[in-house]
Amino acid sequence: GEALLREVVRRCSSWHAPVGEMLSETAAGSVWGTPLCDRAPMPHRSKQAGRARGGGAQAGEAQPSPWASRVTLLGDAAHAMTPFKGQGANQTLVDAALLGNLLAAALAGRGEGGTASA
Repeated sequence: GEALLREVVRRCSSWHAPVGEMLSETAAGSVWGTPLCDRAPMPHRSKQAGRARGGGAQAGEAQPSPWASRVTLLGDAAHAMTPFKGQGANQTLVDAALLGNLLAAALAGRGEGGTASA
């Protein structure tokens, strides 16, 4: 806990009162941490067709994306987070807002991110 507390004190040294005082009163033995991400992120999903890599299709021939799906993951289900300190729930709220904006744009006939499509 000592090294982690020192790092927190260093990073928060310019913060307003009473943060410094609170940190100086914190016992190093009560400080611990764990990584928020504990596995590799999922591959990026794309609307683009994939390219054949051998098998039944001609090389270079457009194929449906292996990631095309009607399923959307949010929060710690999509971001490789451990269920720790509510970070997955917080990320879910951010993801839901983005998803809502993208769906609203799609329903309004606009492109990604709500911009008008050409």
